[in-house]
Amino acid sequence: SRVALRAYHPEVSATTSQVNRFARLVNEAKRPVILAGGGVVASEAASDLARLARKAGIPVSTTLMGLGSFDERDPLSLRMAGMHGTPAANWAMNEADLIVALGVRFSDRVTGKISKYAPKAKIVHVDCDPASIGKNVPVSLGIVADVKDVLTTVLSRVKAATHPEWMAKIDAWKKERPVSWKPMHENVIMPQLTESNTPTTSCYERLLKSIQKNKIKAYAAKFGKTYRIDHAQIELLGPLVQDDDLNNMSVVCKLTAFDTTFMLLADADKPELRTICNTNAQLKSDIILMGHHGSSKALYYSFLNRVNAKVAVVSCGLKNDYGHPHKETVKYIKDNHMEFYRTDLQSHIVFICDENGYQIQTAA
Repeated sequence: SRVALRAYHPEVSATTSQVNRFARLVNEAKRPVILAGGGVVASEAASDLARLARKAGIPVSTTLMGLGSFDERDPLSLRMAGMHGTPAANWAMNEADLIVALGVRFSDRVTGKISKYAPKAKIVHVDCDPASIGKNVPVSLGIVADVKDVLTTVLSRVKAATHPEWMAKIDAWKKERPVSWKPMHENVIMPQLTESNTPTTSCYERLLKSIQKNKIKAYAAKFGKTYRIDHAQIELLGPLVQDDDLNNMSVVCKLTAFDTTFMLLADADKPELRTICNTNAQLKSDIILMGHHGSSKALYYSFLNRVNAKVAVVSCGLKNDYGHPHKETVKYIKDNHMEFYRTDLQSHIVFICDENGYQIQTAA
């Protein structure tokens, strides 16, 4: 007998008119940017990308999956874009009049609020999967083809250019928010500082000043260890493995204040919670800060059932663009008869702990 399986085999070839229009948009652009994704890596098109960028004088940013596709030491490099990217990359996307997107998905980690993404730009999107073209971001030109084939073909049609005014603005952004840091403590990983040793947030600035003023000794935290501070102790449970998804590199910890226990999940999603759940860690806690702002991506039920919390807290913004907390999370909390607190509805939520237990105070 013979088994025949249906498969997904989309047509992946650019037409001459598409390549010509691609070249025309590049030649006409005054503020172009290339956004290189995992498709550049998969098609082994890094050298072709570099040739296009250098010939047409186009600065290059990458997604997380596109890291390594363009030399970050190159003056044209903007480094990574998006939520975890550089200010220069994100400012460039916001001011560009053309974005050449190569092998990207335009995930919300890159775009943020879709309606406000690249408001001044025409977008050329090249990807081998037709389902990705226009899925998240509307495009001016979509080309379903292998990235390497398109870059090889379009290069001869693109004119040499330098865009001096555009590059001067980008260089000014790089100097304003450079990608470098000066660590305060040896062998301790801390949030990034600029070259002038200026903290990137006011909260972090206050933390550094407090550390310096009070001459507090800093320690490198190690997962699986427990740290005691007066009547509180902190047990670091994760992350336990390296992951390309930064959500699964979130710090997960169990905080005990007197006899009250808190499970703090930060942005952890299911894969990280599954890994922690497979350890022998004591997960039972009185209060849980739900993972990923109440996203259903953090609903790993085996983990949550072992925590078996009496109180659930979701930290999210009012009328946020992601729909947090997700309805599945709200349903789980209600089905398990947990007290439910939300920062979008009650603003500040404060737990006051002592030897008699805990009290909850809210701003609402």
